[in-house]
Amino acid sequence: MAEPTASPETRREVLRTMRALDEGTLVFAFDGLGDVDPSVRREAVRLVARSAPTPGLLLTLERALTDERELARRSAAMDALAAMGKPAVPLLARLAADSRAGVRRLAVDALGMAKLPDAIDILERAARDPQPAVRAAALEALARTGSARAAGALVRTVEDRHEQATVALAALLGLLQLERLPSTGALHRLTGDALTAPAAFRLLGRAGEASILVDALLANRASRQRAAVIGLADAHAAGATRPVRLASAEVLAVLRELVGNADVQVACAALSCAAWAGDHDVLALAAARDDRAHLASAAHRAAMLLRADAPELAARLRALVADDAPGSDLLIELAEALERAREHAAPSVAADPTLDDRSFARLARVFEHAAGFSVTDDARQRLQARLLPRLEATRAATFSDYVDLLQTPRGKDELQRALELVTVHETYFFRERPQLDAFRHEVLPALLARGGPIRVWSAGTSTGEEAYTLAILCDDAGARSYEVLGTDLSNQVLETARHGRYPPKSFRAEIERSVRHRWFTYELSGVSVHPELKLHTRFEARNLVDPRALADLGTFDVIFCRNVLIYLAASGRARVIESFYEHLRPGGLLFLGHSESLFTLETRFRAQPMARVLAYQRPEDDA
Repeated sequence: MAEPTASPETRREVLRTMRALDEGTLVFAFDGLGDVDPSVRREAVRLVARSAPTPGLLLTLERALTDERELARRSAAMDALAAMGKPAVPLLARLAADSRAGVRRLAVDALGMAKLPDAIDILERAARDPQPAVRAAALEALARTGSARAAGALVRTVEDRHEQATVALAALLGLLQLERLPSTGALHRLTGDALTAPAAFRLLGRAGEASILVDALLANRASRQRAAVIGLADAHAAGATRPVRLASAEVLAVLRELVGNADVQVACAALSCAAWAGDHDVLALAAARDDRAHLASAAHRAAMLLRADAPELAARLRALVADDAPGSDLLIELAEALERAREHAAPSVAADPTLDDRSFARLARVFEHAAGFSVTDDARQRLQARLLPRLEATRAATFSDYVDLLQTPRGKDELQRALELVTVHETYFFRERPQLDAFRHEVLPALLARGGPIRVWSAGTSTGEEAYTLAILCDDAGARSYEVLGTDLSNQVLETARHGRYPPKSFRAEIERSVRHRWFTYELSGVSVHPELKLHTRFEARNLVDPRALADLGTFDVIFCRNVLIYLAASGRARVIESFYEHLRPGGLLFLGHSESLFTLETRFRAQPMARVLAYQRPEDDA
């Protein structure tokens, strides 16, 4: 495809200013869907979605979807048809019966993305397609509808002994999503295939089939052991009877080894299973991990499983505590939790799980003081649901008792845990392109021309995708001496950032193929960032509303703080913005989220217009 002569910004603006398509402007839709620039393609999809589904538009979309020379156009056309919804169903039904398997699969994907009940008949037929790839796509699409008919089709596929493994896997994953179970016989059979075993083990766990999972733990195959321990944790959660052999020395040795696994989900599952087996020593193993904060909640649940021996176990944990030794903090937490469990003879269930008006108001004040959070009444149910397990873990009888705990010195760690539970962590690679494009094309060239090291701060980085994105942009621009610091209030999400391994949802923005191949390694368990990228990034837990916690950070050339201020109260926003000003070098820039601005605050920043975005600058003459 030839590069258009007009700039991407101009091409996007043309599509954005068109309110809808008519028969004379359909060429704009066809060209836009196949544009070389991903942002232009997205704008074309939005234009199609707000246009009337005329025969001419549907014909244009059919041409785009069946254009075998341009994969980008086909993918964008699929997105456009999914966004169009019900009016697109007749066209997609016809394409789902096309002679070309690639066209059938795209049509099925579009129907699945639209999540339309009207499409179930078409998807059920596609689930019997001669091509395995089409069948798998149809099963994934059926799972998205969430219907009972969809569950039936998934169960039939799993129980078909002649179905290919890739298709069976799609059905298993759909059943996990729908929380439905096929026959245990079919699941037993599918544990024999390396591709389908992990999902089959999880469903067996949900079915309470714990014994076969213990057998898999003893198999000398790491992948099966990892899958089996997650399934076994599911079996425990489902109320399965504890297998006799779970407490054997051989099984416990495997579980203890898995508590040290790099995959936190596996480690937490193994911790739960070992505690279920009555293994007291496993708590110390969890505390010994460098990323023990990531296992803290699982460790507390495990301690409660072992609370029948609370006095002896608490004493044993305290005996392991040494001054400033790694893990001592978690050991003390667990010992205190066990001692509280000893003091309360009642079951570990909150007596009054209602977040009443007075407790809600007090909790809102605690969160605002500690982290600047703005807690409005519409968040009450979410807070209640997320914090209710903490009442159980801390043995607080009511929310009033829980807020009392948060305001005491011994409740400091619990306050941190509560803040982590209620913080929103929504991010992905290359999110909100306009600011990134301004950073890449306008800011970085100026910094490189200036010379010297470049320092960038990703504040509120969550699981780290933004920090790694900024590092990629720095390196691709030719920077060799640069550092990106990612900070967040939550230790838990920062552990994910430090590991640098991400699920598919972290890659939902379009990323150039060259960037994907250069900076990411694709594995069955997820996508990992290249080790070289980690050399230029570091992650630290910092509270943005506490200037003392930021005092030693130094100054930065650029600060990104996107979609954080919207969660802060006015006082918290003012403190954060002042800290950003102090930590920017003269001439440095602050980027906020697209829905955030400084117009309602009195600050020393100057608005700095850039191409399609607005940044905020510390003036050059303010040294």
